[in-house]
Amino acid sequence: MAKSSIIYNQSLNSLVQKLLKQMEDAGYSKQTLTSVFILLRPIQTFMDLRGVAHYSKQIGINYLNEYFKSHKQSKRWEQTLVRTIKLLNDSYDGKFITRQKAGFFYNESLSYLISKLTTQLKSLGFSKETIKNYITRLRPIQTYMKANKIIEYTDKVGVMYYQNFLKTHITNDVTKKELKASISRLNDIYNEVSFIRMHTSSSKKTIIPQCFEKDVSAFMNYISFYGNSKKTIYRRTKALNNFLTNCLQSSVHSVSELTPKVIQLICKNVTNIDDWVTIRQFLKYLAMHNKTSSDFSIFVPQKRREKKVPTTYSIEEIKSIESNIDKTTFQGKRDYVIILMASRLAIRSGDIAKMKISNLDFTTATISFIQQKTDIEIKLPMIPELKIALDEYLSEADTSDGYLFHTLFAPYNHIDNNVVNNTVNRYINKAKINIVGKRHGPHALRASVTTSMINDDIPYEAVRNILGHSSPNSIKYYAKNDIEKLRRCSIDVPAPKRNFAIFLTGGVTL
Repeated sequence: MAKSSIIYNQSLNSLVQKLLKQMEDAGYSKQTLTSVFILLRPIQTFMDLRGVAHYSKQIGINYLNEYFKSHKQSKRWEQTLVRTIKLLNDSYDGKFITRQKAGFFYNESLSYLISKLTTQLKSLGFSKETIKNYITRLRPIQTYMKANKIIEYTDKVGVMYYQNFLKTHITNDVTKKELKASISRLNDIYNEVSFIRMHTSSSKKTIIPQCFEKDVSAFMNYISFYGNSKKTIYRRTKALNNFLTNCLQSSVHSVSELTPKVIQLICKNVTNIDDWVTIRQFLKYLAMHNKTSSDFSIFVPQKRREKKVPTTYSIEEIKSIESNIDKTTFQGKRDYVIILMASRLAIRSGDIAKMKISNLDFTTATISFIQQKTDIEIKLPMIPELKIALDEYLSEADTSDGYLFHTLFAPYNHIDNNVVNNTVNRYINKAKINIVGKRHGPHALRASVTTSMINDDIPYEAVRNILGHSSPNSIKYYAKNDIEKLRRCSIDVPAPKRNFAIFLTGGVTL
């Protein structure tokens, strides 16, 4: 190799080789690495002419200044040389080197945080494409910082950039959502917050007006005693908060000041008419405990609901759903266990999603857990098909966090209700089952199991206990499908009498 094609200055050569290794690790092409070497090699001649043995950042800056004085190149060439010297100086300082197709990072604080975010996402198993998308969304922040003369990135800078982006760009909801998520993850790194699977701005804190707080608290204790879950308590608290806030605006400062006129006016303007049920129960409670002069619940409108027959699928249809699962793959093994829990044990989707290893007892072949909806503990048999499916699934699954089911993509968190619903729907569609006018989620499989038990003459109370229902009346909903038993209750149509009987024979016009 000719002398002019190597870097013989030991200080410069050591630094250039370090930079090339960093760039290679960052994904730069061999052609780019060759170009960088060619651009940096003349620096040694510049150092020789000045009697400088060791490279420093100032040498790189001085080289640029001298080069631009004595050479006239295109703007693109000049920008390339500036970037190359900057990369060399960053390597000299031991800074992070990253490669992006449409640009590079020149803001040090932003580059450092994105480097940490990239490392975190890699450790959690995110794909290269996903990480690239994050960086693509975040890179333009440095342009915003430069335009606004911001040197150091902070979480407030990210929020300001997002707000500015919405003002200056016309884009779709997906782009907005991805940018917001990217900035949220970057701000978590800045604030040294542990990885959060999904950021949300919603808050489950509902503040009841202080003058009604004592009565609402007593009412909530009352209904929780009768089996209302935490989710139901929250929903009802929210309904009463809206109702009582409107009461306060109508100059009602205690429950004793409630009047039919105020109640009717507020209920008329309720946006979610499901709240009427909670308001009615609250007013009944107040009357029962002599908090109001009379029972004002009669002034709350009634919501009329169409009482539909529950959706069910036949045994053949359920077997067809199960047979369409590819049990040779890891996803198939996971999905098969999910389907069996819904179709054979009638477990609710929320309970399937939150199922833990500790809920499984292979010694006694049982599954026991506290139901989310009712807060009641239930114990179910681990039927042979489910036990075999669990053994095959657990031989490959990572359940180190205690949860039984996880997503198939990074960061591999435990699944939620949506995953269970989508899983059931996917295999119902694969089985090409007619779902026109029918529900087609996990609850439909639960209803199918229930109806099958009722049709097999299993006592209603036993079915209620198996399903984990807290109310004895809950099974009546599924009894609508028990056609044979309903036929026993049928009565003959009364025989026509008087004028109607004569009318049917054509004798008289009514």
